[in-house]
Amino acid sequence: MSIHLYPSGMKFYCISLIAIFILIANTTTSQWMYQKSATTITLHAVCFPNDFTGFVVGDSGLVMKTSNSGLKWSRQIISDSKLNNVKFIDGYTGWVVSNQGEIFKTTSGGDTWETQKTGTTRSLYALWFLNESTGWAAGDSGTFLKTTDGGYRWNVALPFKARRFDAFYFLDSKIGWFTYSDVPAGLAKTTDGGESWTLIHNFGHAQYGIYFFNELTGYTCGGSYTLLKTTDGGYNWSSPDTKDESDSPPATYTGISFVDENTGWFTEAHPLGAGVYPVHDGYGESLRIKIYNLYDVCARKSGYAWAVGEYGTIVFRSNSASIDFLSDYNENVNRFSLSPNYPNPFNSETKIKFSVPALKLSQDSPVRISVFDVSGREVDILANGYFKPGDYELTYNAGKLSSGMYFCKLVSGNFAVTTKMILMK
Repeated sequence: MSIHLYPSGMKFYCISLIAIFILIANTTTSQWMYQKSATTITLHAVCFPNDFTGFVVGDSGLVMKTSNSGLKWSRQIISDSKLNNVKFIDGYTGWVVSNQGEIFKTTSGGDTWETQKTGTTRSLYALWFLNESTGWAAGDSGTFLKTTDGGYRWNVALPFKARRFDAFYFLDSKIGWFTYSDVPAGLAKTTDGGESWTLIHNFGHAQYGIYFFNELTGYTCGGSYTLLKTTDGGYNWSSPDTKDESDSPPATYTGISFVDENTGWFTEAHPLGAGVYPVHDGYGESLRIKIYNLYDVCARKSGYAWAVGEYGTIVFRSNSASIDFLSDYNENVNRFSLSPNYPNPFNSETKIKFSVPALKLSQDSPVRISVFDVSGREVDILANGYFKPGDYELTYNAGKLSSGMYFCKLVSGNFAVTTKMILMK
């Protein structure tokens, strides 16, 4: 989702300072970790079709891909336009839309892209595909397109006129919703796979993010601190958000995604401090960034989540682990370390200490801490990003694993160390 809210002149920090902030920032307790994107280009949307393969799009035609949950990202320029959204149905087949009405498709996991004819040069924002054949793309000035052949032919399917169409969400081949900006902004629903749409609700502000768990329960987020929930399929909405709305200008919530009905995240854009926040915990465990905006978030059922935004920002979290910063680094520590977990054996929860050496040794080497089963399969990711030098203690909840022997492995650059863990439930 691409949303520009504030002029770049309102940013008071240079890019070099931002880069340093990304490398060393850490709160006392945090589940969010910075990942190195190797770009300062603004990123607008993120999509992970599985736990390991992900795609991010941004300004200047930039597409980035990871095959290891964001530990490393490759870069590719496919256009000179701003890329607003990305949608993949698996690790190989996906689409990207731009602010020039372009739609790009790949069937090779992003190795190559083909340009599809749309018949418009208007900016496209909303994008959704049910499968390899059927999808929608929509955007400015009432642009609303549908394809039934994977995008080789895009046909106008305008349900009604609106200034801008913002976001889609489909539960299945029949039931879906979209949000649009106009006076007033609103929500429309289909129960016949998009053959017809019915306007079911008007909002006070544009809604840029939308997510539904089933035909009744869903969320939207948007302008002026708007975070809304429905339990009747979108006809009526209430606000679970308790944030102080006295800021001027007010913040805009830019994207929303969920692990499950109890765990979800939304991103924020605001010149005085943006971030990514939990839907169900007010403003509890979160990441607050006072320099730049975040524009999209993607969460998976595994508990992993990624958020992206200005200056190439990518942050990652794991629902399985929380990390406490214990102390600043000791200058005599010149290598990474991983201590055995305790208790061991353990029942569901255990603690793991690790150390990150001096910045000059670690700034180019992200830290990945993973859990492997006896067959060598990676079954959980506990840390996957950059840490400032120091000692840390990680609390790991292995509730999703069955009893048995596992291995905890820390990798950073050429350094790797493994410890053995015994889970007994």
